[in-house]
Amino acid sequence: PIELLAFVAAATERVQIGTSILVTAYYRPLLLAKRLTTLDILSGGRVIAGLGLGWSKDEYDHMDTPFTQRGARMTDFVRALKACWLPDPVEYHGEFFDVPKCDSSPKPVQRNAAGEPQIEIAMGGGGNPQGQRRIAELADAWNPAGAPPEMVMQGMAGLNALAAEYGRGPLKNYMRIFANPTMPGIEPWHGGFFGPMSWSGTAADMIPKVEEAKEAGIEHVIIETGFWEPCPSPQNWIDQVDFFAPLVEVAHG
Repeated sequence: PIELLAFVAAATERVQIGTSILVTAYYRPLLLAKRLTTLDILSGGRVIAGLGLGWSKDEYDHMDTPFTQRGARMTDFVRALKACWLPDPVEYHGEFFDVPKCDSSPKPVQRNAAGEPQIEIAMGGGGNPQGQRRIAELADAWNPAGAPPEMVMQGMAGLNALAAEYGRGPLKNYMRIFANPTMPGIEPWHGGFFGPMSWSGTAADMIPKVEEAKEAGIEHVIIETGFWEPCPSPQNWIDQVDFFAPLVEVAHG
């Protein structure tokens, strides 16, 4: 996805660009830090690094990475990643990852609350105490998938309480949903198992969902389309930008 985001960065000026998600098991901290930094510079500081564990044991097996260690490895990975963005020289020694003392340049455009170079990190997961503490310690935002607004806000209350234990301020909240727009070429899939996690119908059908999220205190809504079924053509992707435009207007209204 980083290569695609480089293209998007060149074609846009204001929108934030991010991943949802990069599975950390597939990367090395220092190399990913440099790749994301390059993208942050090219985009003028618009990158959000959406990170997560992933779910496929087969993929972990192909990477020769123990699936049962994925949580602990991700915690160590993100600590190493953030260390690589700090002023040079950088150095990190953890349970799974080591970064020997070195210069890791360039640095991100973005800065954290302490004025240090850092890229915003959004994390998914949080379904167990270990995951919740990982988010509270290391993330700037929580990015749960398919949760209704009230569940997101309830989860945020717990995460912010944990973040305070680490001396950190409140996290940003995201609400990620799967959209099944009613438009030519898109097959309906929103019934059954997917129902609670999806918005379906016309833009007019979805606008009340956006309003509900705003009223609940949601700061960012991520609409994923083409997640369960592929889009039939590149033009369909372009048409969907117009389809969802009224939702963006309501969100910013």
